[in-house]
Amino acid sequence: MAELDLDQIIDARRSRWRRWRLPALAAIVAVVAAGSYLAFFSGGGGTPVAAPQQAKATVGALATTLTIPGTAATDQSSILTFAASGVVTQVLVRVGDRVQAGQPLARLDDRDAQRRYASAQLSLQQAQTRLEQLLAPPNATDATAAFQAVQSARVQLMSAQMTYKNLFQPLSDADIAAADAALAQAKNGWLSALSQVDSAKLSLVSAQDSYCFTPGLPLGVCAAADLPLAQYAVDTLNSAVQRHVLTTTGASRVVAFLQANSSYLGALNSRDSAAASLRSAQAKRDSLGQPPLDIDVQQARNAIDSAQATLDSAVARQQALGSPTATDVALQQQSVASAQIGLQQAQDALDDLTLKAPFAGTAGAVTLFAGQRNGSGSVVLTNPDAIRVDLTVSETDLSGLKPGVLGVARFDSLPGSTYVVRIMGVSPAPAVTQGVVTYPVQAAILRGEALTAVRDQLPALLRTVGGPSGAQLAAVFGGQAGAAGGASTGGASTGATPGGTAGAGQNGRASGTPGAAGGGTAGAGPSGRAGGGAAGAAGVAQALLNPTLPAAGMNASITLLLSVTENQLLVPSGAVRRQGGQRFVYLPGEAGGEPVQRQVVVAGSDGTNTAITSGLNEGDTVLLGAIGTATPTAVRTVTGAVGGGAPGGPGGPGGGGIR
Repeated sequence: MAELDLDQIIDARRSRWRRWRLPALAAIVAVVAAGSYLAFFSGGGGTPVAAPQQAKATVGALATTLTIPGTAATDQSSILTFAASGVVTQVLVRVGDRVQAGQPLARLDDRDAQRRYASAQLSLQQAQTRLEQLLAPPNATDATAAFQAVQSARVQLMSAQMTYKNLFQPLSDADIAAADAALAQAKNGWLSALSQVDSAKLSLVSAQDSYCFTPGLPLGVCAAADLPLAQYAVDTLNSAVQRHVLTTTGASRVVAFLQANSSYLGALNSRDSAAASLRSAQAKRDSLGQPPLDIDVQQARNAIDSAQATLDSAVARQQALGSPTATDVALQQQSVASAQIGLQQAQDALDDLTLKAPFAGTAGAVTLFAGQRNGSGSVVLTNPDAIRVDLTVSETDLSGLKPGVLGVARFDSLPGSTYVVRIMGVSPAPAVTQGVVTYPVQAAILRGEALTAVRDQLPALLRTVGGPSGAQLAAVFGGQAGAAGGASTGGASTGATPGGTAGAGQNGRASGTPGAAGGGTAGAGPSGRAGGGAAGAAGVAQALLNPTLPAAGMNASITLLLSVTENQLLVPSGAVRRQGGQRFVYLPGEAGGEPVQRQVVVAGSDGTNTAITSGLNEGDTVLLGAIGTATPTAVRTVTGAVGGGAPGGPGGPGGGGIR
């Protein structure tokens, strides 16, 4: 940002300040020593009461401010954890490290993810190669294979057609003889299978007898009903042999028993198979001379349809070798796109194994360590340049708070630093804690361009709540420090509490001592240029434009400028008295007579000045201090003021201008 030229800024803003400045800042309060103007005595010879001071009613602006506590908070903070699971292999950051956006913070074991990524790359390469082949001219090998596929499909179709045709051909003697021979062969096979069953049964009974007459065997299966052995018996006997718990003789007879049982079961299966073959041969012999069954006809037709479809496909592939169809190309392109998606997913899975900073910031708590299985480990990342101020406002102070309201924040841990803040949001939903209703409010700390964008509003803000450097900053941002004081002749100055700019006399020298509530910058003389203390304004402004931000959690006091009401008739608040529900002021009596009480209507106070809407005119003189037995009543408020103020003495400590 370019350096600020104080003279240029002040000269450029002078004409605007003259039009904008509050009339109350130019008002000169005539402070006179009343001396013996009024003397009241108690009884016949009492002690005189101190003479009251005088002040004039002036037209100025009444400012309403609100001071509330706040806490710095971060706008950008995140607890970063791995999106995948695995074993932590590297931790690349420590507490307090500054990191950039995208910087790796920790890594998980990525060996499996690397293999999946390599596999996805291979799938994409294969899909792309297939597409290239589809679009490339055919070679001799492909053409030969396509021709052979067409020829094979044609042979299959001819065979299916011949089978269907034979279903409707008349029988020949050879067909009858072949069927009779097949039936005779099936009968012989069935008889042989019956003989094998009988033989196997005898062997099994013999093995059972040998088993049952052998002592110490594990299972009693000696009844005829136990044959063939059930599966649980087979498993039990096999287990006994494998565990070597039997004698040699016992083991031998158990093995023989199991083998005989297995042979008998095999013979039964062979018998059943031979019986099925016999039934099939008998059915075929019986069907000779009969029309074909519907199911046979349907199966033959299905075979023809399947063969025809195979031939059509082979012919299409052969034709596509010269010029692939648009459908084939589109399908393969989709395969390539799908493989690309798979590769990207594999890349994403690989990236998830590296924890990266989503934004630039500072590492907070780091609970990751090498060898840890990712679970509760994390890195807390906070952006120290994204700081806001959180306020908690009571329901009585909520009125007037809205987005855009400006204020000044001062942090306990950063003495001497001033921050301009702007309300960003006011929650409409209250929070109730132990019966106390509050409303969350958030404010942004303005810096750089954001602060420059509201520079036209800064003079009023900084003069009102800017503190000791407020007048300097206001001068830099468009005003002139102490301009009103330079116009005075007696060195008196009016302003808001806490104090600020001491007034200056005609010679341009500061004649008033800054008030005890706050120091300030010496005012300007008739030349109109800033007096003492303004020389450092540019440096203060630069610090305000680019301040060192507070850390999250720091406590602050925030003073908000809620409103500035122009063209108000103002008198010092000490001049306004209260009696019952009425307000009144005292005016000096004519020709040294007793003070005159006048009823007034007030429209608000900032603690220093009170606005009068009825009962006084601009220029009227009012009295401050003890008047007879009347006692001034102070008005409590949480606001500050722009313009007007209690009179100060020439060179005395009570004055003070704009802070």
